[in-house]
Amino acid sequence: MDSQIVRTASEVPTILAAIQSEDQADKKQKLIGAGVEIIETESVDGHVDLQELMKQLGARNIDGILLEGGGTLNESALKSRHCKRGRCLYSTEEDFWRKCRLYAGRWCGE
Repeated sequence: MDSQIVRTASEVPTILAAIQSEDQADKKQKLIGAGVEIIETESVDGHVDLQELMKQLGARNIDGILLEGGGTLNESALKSRHCKRGRCLYSTEEDFWRKCRLYAGRWCGE
């Protein structure tokens, strides 16, 4: 709940994908209360169903996303064939957030 993404979710539209489950109901309610929108899918091998997620995002006319994760998520995205292009970013946390503020300003016309 203390992450920069959650703290700014009421100002910057933020969608989190999760597996349908009652196990994390309290945490999900806290995220929703902070302004995070949660899209739930069925589980595929213990992970979010990327096919279903892409369908739900497409229905909202969302055609670009930032996947934040490790090798398992990246591999799943590539195997699902929903990934047309990608970029890998590695940096320190401080540098990452500095760059995010820079890009967010450009995207928002600042």
